[in-house]
Amino acid sequence: MEKSSSKEDSAKGFVGNTTLSFFTSLTSRIGGFIFTIILARLLLPELFGVYSLVLSVVMLLASLLDFGVSQTLVVFISSNIKNKRKTASFFKFLFKIRFFASLAAGVLLFFLSGLISNGIFNNSGLILPLKIGAIYLFVNGLLTFFGALSNALKKFKFTFSSEIIFQILRIGFVALFLVLFVKVYLVFVALSISALVSAVLLFLLTRKKAPFLYREKPESFHKKKILSFMGFLTIGGLAGAFLTNIDALMLGALIPDTSYIGFYKIAVSMVFAVAALIPFVNVALTYFSSTGKNHLKNLFNKIIKYSFVLSLPLTAGLILLGRYLIFVFYGSEYLTAMIPLYVLSFLIINMPIAGVYHIIFISQKNPKIPTYLMIITSIINIVLNYFLITLFLKISLEYALLGAALATLISRILFTLVAGIIAKRKYSVGFPIKTIIKPIIATAIMSAFIFVFIKFIDINIFTGIAAILVSIIIYFAIILLIKGIEKEDLKKLFYLFKK
Repeated sequence: MEKSSSKEDSAKGFVGNTTLSFFTSLTSRIGGFIFTIILARLLLPELFGVYSLVLSVVMLLASLLDFGVSQTLVVFISSNIKNKRKTASFFKFLFKIRFFASLAAGVLLFFLSGLISNGIFNNSGLILPLKIGAIYLFVNGLLTFFGALSNALKKFKFTFSSEIIFQILRIGFVALFLVLFVKVYLVFVALSISALVSAVLLFLLTRKKAPFLYREKPESFHKKKILSFMGFLTIGGLAGAFLTNIDALMLGALIPDTSYIGFYKIAVSMVFAVAALIPFVNVALTYFSSTGKNHLKNLFNKIIKYSFVLSLPLTAGLILLGRYLIFVFYGSEYLTAMIPLYVLSFLIINMPIAGVYHIIFISQKNPKIPTYLMIITSIINIVLNYFLITLFLKISLEYALLGAALATLISRILFTLVAGIIAKRKYSVGFPIKTIIKPIIATAIMSAFIFVFIKFIDINIFTGIAAILVSIIIYFAIILLIKGIEKEDLKKLFYLFKK
């Protein structure tokens, strides 16, 4: 009876933590979306571009000096939580690394802000935002550390509470500051204050929950094991950071008008917001890690099938309705963002596939493959960005955005293709081409309806919502009619969403 009760409590805890994790992520996405709209509306393209460029520099530098501390903290604390002294030793060791790495990154950015602004981007208007961004870089490092500690202690309600406070504060402060004074550096003042309050809250909560982390005297342990683990994470993190930020940074270095960086970032943010509606990659690791190699192919096929059922109509919908969404949420000043959005929208299809391949390698304890692929892809992305941006820049500034978008899409598709080839050879996981035919048919019919709708009916907020709702009904009616998904699939989809 006791064992049964223990298992039941464990299951309840898992479901509860999963729910809190979902709502934390949802809060972050909704808050980020509102925050971006406020910034875009109040700063307008040129200053929003300055903000986007500074943020890319901050995040890249943060990744360079992160050293995989957060992930290492979760792994080593959660796996040794019963040994308080050992856990305290890991905590103090990793906190020192994070504190001094974040401090070093902040100081480095603060003193190099002039060189970065004038030497790389030829824009002295970046200096003050970069200096304030250096403060945010340091404070955000502490926030992410204590957030990871909360997760390691399985206190997801701490991170949920902190996320709510962070989003409310940054939205409130940035709206207040920018209404009074339209200055980019004030955005990073707002971010720094919000991150500091949230970090202090997490510190107090975790200290109350696990006081032994601060009181226990550290014991000696093999630091090489942790450092080697961190080293591998650092390499992968660096490659990922370059892949994520290099397009905006190269646009900033090659294009004098920061408005175009703002246009590009709007397109990127819309694509990632829509891609976040596909939940299967988030739960795939749990299933892949707990299944044998014999069932890996079957599970992979199902997740790819479900991903395509959502990613294809979402991609088509964003391409056809993106112009109107930009106008409604960000304003007519940002309609130039449609140029890169036409290309970047296809990432909605690619990202879930790439994510599933990545998780397959991790779940099979083979993280070297995606890490090496990420490094190679990042190098190719840098080369392609430089070549295509400079090539299309000869035509116009708008086409330069198209060059950056193409470089990003090509490099990410290349990662997916090579990862797919390796996965097929090592784990007999081939891409299920037949499963995407029916979603393509349903998407084509839905797209035809949207095309006709927007051609003959004037689009406003009400007709736009109507078009989206009717499109959803048409798509799922067709996909069910042609048996692209069946009742059993719907049950599994519901189960995955529930998890």
